[in-house]
Amino acid sequence: MKLNKLKQIKSSIIGSWIQLGDPDLTRIMALSGFDFIVIDMEHGSISEEDLPKLFDSLLETECFPFVRVAENDNILIRRSLDLGAKGIIVPGVNNLQDVEKAKNAIFFPPKGKRGIGYSRASGYGLSFDNYFSSSNKDVKFVVQIESEEAVLNINEIFSIPDDIFSYIIGPYDLSGSMKKVGKFQDPVYLQNLKTIKDSANNNGISAGIHIVDPNIDQLKDAINEGYNFIAYSTDALLFYEKCHNDLKVINNLRAK
Repeated sequence: MKLNKLKQIKSSIIGSWIQLGDPDLTRIMALSGFDFIVIDMEHGSISEEDLPKLFDSLLETECFPFVRVAENDNILIRRSLDLGAKGIIVPGVNNLQDVEKAKNAIFFPPKGKRGIGYSRASGYGLSFDNYFSSSNKDVKFVVQIESEEAVLNINEIFSIPDDIFSYIIGPYDLSGSMKKVGKFQDPVYLQNLKTIKDSANNNGISAGIHIVDPNIDQLKDAINEGYNFIAYSTDALLFYEKCHNDLKVINNLRAK
């Protein structure tokens, strides 16, 4: 069985985002070649009970399973990890205290305060020793930056770079906190992105962003701007885009 390892062997790690929670569709996305999949527990129609099947759908693939938890809550984070998540994206990180809270839930002692016990992730105890010894090294902690408050505190948020794998921008929430929802070309919004990325670069943290619309030009721009942890669109939008575009061609053919 291939292990889900996230290795930055390319200039950019590019994954996608799932909100529908269908295991077969998720597996198809993994087999298509995405480096990672983010299971959205905040805005998607996915429950905790769906997680085991979704994790199973990624077995024997090289697609790394992240969970974006609904909030910075130690139980939600621990449960996601115990069920099989190998990376956690924590929304609404606004200051160093938020980072420390998430870190304590994600990492086992002495690095953090994650509860220790048998779980699905450790084969219900059958592979506990190996899981416990490797988890702190293997698990990926991603902070989601999505408010002006976070931008003001960005240097302190990134002050413990050894614990943070990457950050990722929440574009709609960040622009919403500026009262400019979806205005991604606004000069102030773009300056905030630069402030965040400059601080991450200074602290040795990967720069991440979610390109929500399935737009290849936006993806190219993100790569050229130095983002190297990129979530591309969502399961629903990618499926819709393919159906919609092909049907435009089909309808044109039928009209002739």
